[in-house]
Amino acid sequence: MRNPLRLIFSFGLAYLFMMNSTCLILAQDQRIADSLSVYYEQDQMRGEARLELLGALAFHENRDSRLRQQYAEELIEFAKKAGNEEFIYIGYYQLGNALRLVGDIKSAINAYFKSLEVARSMQNEEREGHTLMSIADTYSSIEDRENAVSYYKNSLELLRKTMGKINFGIVLFNLGDELIKLNRYQEASTYLDEAATIFEEADFEQGLLYIQGNRGVISGKTGDPDLGIRELLQTIEKLNEYEDSYAASSYMIYLSEIYAEGDKIDEAIITGENALQMATDRDLNIQIRDANKALYPIYSQAGYNDKSLMALQNYYLFRDSIYNIESVEEIATLRYNADMTQKQAEVDLLSEQRSNQRIILWATGIVVLLLSALAFAMYRRNKYVQKTKKIIEGEQARSEELLLNILPKQTAEELKEKGKVTAKKFESVSVLFTDFVGFTKYAEMLDPEKLVESMDFYYAHFDKIIESYGLEKIKTVGDSYMCAGGLPFEDEAHAVKIVDAAREIAAFVAQARKDAGKNDVRFDIRIGINSGPVVAGVVGTRKFAYDIWGDTVNVASRMENHSEAGKINISENTYALVKDHFECKARGALAIKNHGKMKMYFVEQEKASSRKMSIDKKSVIV
Repeated sequence: MRNPLRLIFSFGLAYLFMMNSTCLILAQDQRIADSLSVYYEQDQMRGEARLELLGALAFHENRDSRLRQQYAEELIEFAKKAGNEEFIYIGYYQLGNALRLVGDIKSAINAYFKSLEVARSMQNEEREGHTLMSIADTYSSIEDRENAVSYYKNSLELLRKTMGKINFGIVLFNLGDELIKLNRYQEASTYLDEAATIFEEADFEQGLLYIQGNRGVISGKTGDPDLGIRELLQTIEKLNEYEDSYAASSYMIYLSEIYAEGDKIDEAIITGENALQMATDRDLNIQIRDANKALYPIYSQAGYNDKSLMALQNYYLFRDSIYNIESVEEIATLRYNADMTQKQAEVDLLSEQRSNQRIILWATGIVVLLLSALAFAMYRRNKYVQKTKKIIEGEQARSEELLLNILPKQTAEELKEKGKVTAKKFESVSVLFTDFVGFTKYAEMLDPEKLVESMDFYYAHFDKIIESYGLEKIKTVGDSYMCAGGLPFEDEAHAVKIVDAAREIAAFVAQARKDAGKNDVRFDIRIGINSGPVVAGVVGTRKFAYDIWGDTVNVASRMENHSEAGKINISENTYALVKDHFECKARGALAIKNHGKMKMYFVEQEKASSRKMSIDKKSVIV
C-alpha cells in the first residue's frame, strides 16, 4: 500500500556517501538545515564551500519540500559550472528525493536516471547501487512491483561488492518493507532483523527507529495490537522530534488502521485525521492518498457516511494525481530502456576495445589472427548497433503513441514543436455529461476495488462509443464522464453525432442492467447535452491534461443534473441543431442555477423521415 520509510532511508544516505566513504553516518535534522540557512541567506560562500552548503541543505531540509527542490536545483547549476561531478551527482539525487516527496514521480525518476548516469561516469559502484535502490523505492511507491524488484536486485548485486555495508542494510530493510505490503510478515521480519544488526553496528539511530516502527506494524497486524501500538507511538514521537513528517504520517496511517481493527474507532479517526492534516500541510500527496484510503472504511464503520464518501472521493482524486501519470511514467520507463540499450552497446564496444588492446600486448606476433578477430568484432558490432537502433526507434514510436493517448494529435504536435499549447476558441461545440444514478449509495456500501471495477466496465465501453463517432473524451471526475464534439477539428455534424453517441451509451447501460449477474454492480444513467462556444487548451506543466472551459460547459452539466434515469436531456441550443434528425419531447422552461429558466427537451427517437447522415463510424463491440 505504501512505503513509509524508503524515502527517508534514501535521503538519509544520499549525502553520506557523496564526499568520501569514511565520513560519519548522520541523520537528517531540520535544526541543522535551519542553522545552515543563515549562511545561505548571507550569500557569501563561494567555490566548493558553496557546493557543500547546498548539498547539506538539500539533505537536511525536511519541512519544505519545494525549498529542498530549490537547493538541489541550485546545486546542480553551480556544480555544472564548476565541472564537479561529485556535486552534480548529489544535486540530481537530492532533486529526485524532493520531487518524490511531493508525488511528482515521473520527474523524480528522470532525476534519478541522471544521477545514475553521473555515477556510472565516475565508475562508482556504491553510488550506482544506491541510486538503483532509490529508483526501486520510487517504482514501489506507485506499486510497480516488476520494476521495483528488478532494480532492488541490481542494487543488491552492486552493494554486496562494495564496502558500503550500511547501504546494503538499507536495501535489506526496503525488501522487508516491501514484504510487509504483501502481508508476508515472517519473511519481512528476517530481513528487518538482518538490517537491524547492521544499523546497530553502525550506531545508525534513525535507521533503528524505522526498524522499530516496522516491527510495530508487524506486531499490530499479527495478533499483538497492544505491542504494535506502543512501538508505533514511540516511533512517531521520535520522528516528530526529527521533523520527519513523511515517515511520521505514514506510521500514523498504519496506527489508525490497527486502532480500527481493534474497534477503537475514536482513536482511529483522530489518528487518521492527524496524519491527513500533517500530510496536507507538507504537500505529501502519497500520504494524503493513503490517509483518505484508510479513513474511508473507518468513517463508514462509525456511521459517518458523508465523511466516508468524501474520503473515498479524495482518495480517488489523489490516486489519480499520482497514477494518471501512468502513460508519461511509462514513457519515462521506455526512454530509460532505450538509453540503457544504447549505453550497453557503448559498454560492449569499450569492453571489446580493451580486449583488443590486451591481445596486442600479449600476442604481438600473431598480427593476422588479431586483424581477423578485429574485423569479425567490428562486423558483430555493426550488426548490434543496427539492431539497437531499431529497438530505440520502436520504443520512440511507442512513446509517441502514449503521448497521443493523453492529448489530441494536433495539440500534441504543437506541444512538441513549441513546448506549450495556445488556448483556442471554438464557436460551435457540443458537450456531453453523464452521471450514474445512485452512485453515492453504492459508494457507501462497496469496497473501493469493486466500485472501480464497475466504473472501468462502463468507461471502457463509453470510450469505444465516442471514438467511433469521432468525439473527444475530455475527462472523468468520479462517476461523471465528459466528452465533446466539434473539436479539436471543427465538424458541422457535431450535435447529431454526440446525440447518436448518447443514445448508444444509454442503450448500452440499459442492456448492461438487464444482463447483470448476481455480483455485478450496474447503474442507471442520466445524460445531458448543450451546444455553443468553448475555449480549449492544455493545463499543467508536468502532468498535461486537455480541457475545455466556458458557459457552454456549465450549462451542459446543468442539463445532466436536470435529466432523468435513462433519459437524454438537451438544451434549446442543441435542439435547434438536431430537431430535423430526432423526435424530441419539450419539457418547458426549467430553472437552473445562475441561468434562470431554460428550455429543455428529452430526445425520444430518430425521425423516420430524416435522411441518415454519412458518419465515418467504426463498429462498436459491446
